[in-house]
Amino acid sequence: MELLFPALIFCERTLAQLFEFNKGELILKQIRNKLWDLNDYFIKWSDGGFDPQLLPFKVTPESQRTLSHCKEGHTFLCPDGEYKTFSWHLRMTPGAGRIFFIPDEKTRKCIIGHIGNKLKTINDPT
Repeated sequence: MELLFPALIFCERTLAQLFEFNKGELILKQIRNKLWDLNDYFIKWSDGGFDPQLLPFKVTPESQRTLSHCKEGHTFLCPDGEYKTFSWHLRMTPGAGRIFFIPDEKTRKCIIGHIGNKLKTINDPT
């Protein structure tokens, strides 16, 4: 994955999630395109803070209320051995597809923590 997406860091679980999709599923094309666009943004990111307005699609953070009540469901083991809570996410439509990520301002890379259906929120705890 590092050769395809040098600016993206994938948690082990996200690689496993990718293999859950069947070859030819339409969502795989969306995932690939979103990852390419994220990779492109993070390759070009050279100064300042993370600016979600510069991405070609809408990304939003989870509400503080959701992160307080559903933190465990948004926290994943990262390649550096630390557990981190993922808030920023993008949507894949139609459907409930999401990619959750953390923009790492130190390395200027993007940590991908979840690729799949949306995670629990305070408004949708299922």
